[in-house]
Amino acid sequence: MLVEAWELQDYLNLSQNKLNLRKGEDTLNEHQIIKEYFSDVGSAYLVEQGVRVPVGDDAAIISLPSGKESVLSVDTSISGVHFLENMGPSDIAYRSVSVALSDLAACGASPAWFSLAISMQEYDSKWLSDFKKGLEDISNEFKIPLIGGESPH
Repeated sequence: MLVEAWELQDYLNLSQNKLNLRKGEDTLNEHQIIKEYFSDVGSAYLVEQGVRVPVGDDAAIISLPSGKESVLSVDTSISGVHFLENMGPSDIAYRSVSVALSDLAACGASPAWFSLAISMQEYDSKWLSDFKKGLEDISNEFKIPLIGGESPH
C-alpha cells in the first residue's frame, strides 16, 4: 500500500510539471488552459446531449437513452498534411471537427458532442482565442458541446 501511494504521488508531481506551458514569465497548466479557453464551448447543449460530467474532469460521463448506441470517431489534423500551414486557427478548429462529423455522417450517425486533443509547443493566447472561435462556430452550428480532451503539455 505504501508503494502505491508513493508511486501515485510521484506521478502527480511529474504530471503537474509536464503540464505547464510558458509565455514569457507567465505559465498556464493544462487545467488553466481548459478553464480559460475551452470549458464553455457548447456548454448550452450539455443537458440536451446527456452530458453529466463535461470538460475539466479526467473523463466525460454521457447518459445514453435506452436502446441507443454510441458511434465514435477520432481524427488527427496535422499542419501541412491535413490543412495548409498558413490556415488560421479558427479555420483549423472548424475543419478538424468537421472531418470527424463527416465520418459520423458516413455511418448514419448524428453528432451529440465532441472532444479535443491539442498539442502546442508554447502558450499563445491569441492563437487559442481564435481556435476557440472555430470550435464555438461548429459547436453552435450542430448544437454539440465540447466534453473533454487532452493537452499533453
